Amino acid sequence: MAKSNFRMLLYKVLLQTKGRQTSSNLGFTLIELLVSIVIAGIVVSGLLFVVVELLRVDQREVALDQVQSDMQRAIDYIADDLKEAIYVYSTPATVTSQLVNLDNDITTNNGVPVLAFWRTDPIEAAEIASLPSGSEPDGCPTGDTACSAIKARRASYTLVAYYQTEEYGAWEGNPLKRYELAQYDDLAAGYDLTPGFTAPFNAAGSANDFAGWTASGTGDDGTRNVLVDYVSAIKNTTNDAPNPVVDCQAFTDDSAHVLSPADATENTGFFACVRPTTVTGTGGFRTNQDVFLFLRGDATPASSFLQPASAGSRLPILQTQIKLGGVIDRDE
Repeated sequence: MAKSNFRMLLYKVLLQTKGRQTSSNLGFTLIELLVSIVIAGIVVSGLLFVVVELLRVDQREVALDQVQSDMQRAIDYIADDLKEAIYVYSTPATVTSQLVNLDNDITTNNGVPVLAFWRTDPIEAAEIASLPSGSEPDGCPTGDTACSAIKARRASYTLVAYYQTEEYGAWEGNPLKRYELAQYDDLAAGYDLTPGFTAPFNAAGSANDFAGWTASGTGDDGTRNVLVDYVSAIKNTTNDAPNPVVDCQAFTDDSAHVLSPADATENTGFFACVRPTTVTGTGGFRTNQDVFLFLRGDATPASSFLQPASAGSRLPILQTQIKLGGVIDRDE
């Protein structure tokens, strides 16, 4: 009887053990699956967030580096241009407003002129050779004073202006433009001046009148090109705190310099401090000019990927000083 009871008990234990083994082989329960999915979703979401942030940071840094490199090249280009200047206007708007096509571009695009200056450009030997020939010692025809003047100087005058505009479409970042009005339209075809150009000196060519220069009154035919894009805003944006107007003396330690544009702040993308040729308070003494240039880029519109750039994408201001090598009618 005891053996029979023991066999029955052993049989029940074996049945229960088999049942548990069968149940455990059926797989995960619904709750276990839901918990697993939630955990996996949290892990994947965290990894995706990290990847997206890394891409944002990488793209922002690439945009910042590219814009800053463009700004450096631009300010170096302007500095090299200014080194060839012989006269820089402290109030460039008095000149740019006289050039019809240039002024229309500035007005239409809410532009601001920052620099205007005269420089001399060498005339190519091939163009000199194309001038009329004659019996004069310089090889020009008798009485052809224009030919003689060109061969004597072997250079022509060029008016250059830099200005910033607010444009939309092809340009996204307040482009900085360069305007050039050369003296001659096509020297090989004759002595015709470029439309809009008048000589910045009197008929004899001795006394200069750069300060009082006026355009010819006709539509100018100068060339306009964008030098660089993604320049910081011309004026303060609505999100910026009000900034005081730039004090040129703080940068130059010289009260003689004139700010251009006159209402520029340290938040302005492109501005300059120009030393006039005639310094007030010195009896009208004429001296060499120098110019302090300031340029800052803004990479905010440079990337559209989740708009990674922000107010912090306005780059540090680049600054350089250019001292002109000479001045017209300088007082010794």
